[in-house]
Amino acid sequence: GTSEGAFYEAINLAGARKLPAVFVVVNNGWAISVPIESQTATRTLAQKAIAAGIPGIQVDGNDVIAVRHIVGEALERARRGEGPTVVEALTYRLSDHTTADDASRYRPRAQLDEAWKKEPLIRT
Repeated sequence: GTSEGAFYEAINLAGARKLPAVFVVVNNGWAISVPIESQTATRTLAQKAIAAGIPGIQVDGNDVIAVRHIVGEALERARRGEGPTVVEALTYRLSDHTTADDASRYRPRAQLDEAWKKEPLIRT
């Protein structure tokens, strides 16, 4: 995850060496069974790119056209030799984290119901 050392090491090395990389972070609002706000102090996960000196951008992860556009721009940037980008795709985890998880213990039903309205396949 984005709070682990390997993530910071990867974006730092990519930034320092201007590697042609695109890091796509899926932010589903949860860090296993705790809200993302309990896992990190950054306001957005895209802001973590600042530490590596690279661009970070958020996109509506439920909008496939917006995701394609933003990732496409990041890929073109990398191909031009301008270095890496972190793309944070905002979405919501509609299911349990694992088969051993029961998200109903920590996630309000109303929050889940609202998230289903934004699900990409049924979104209007």
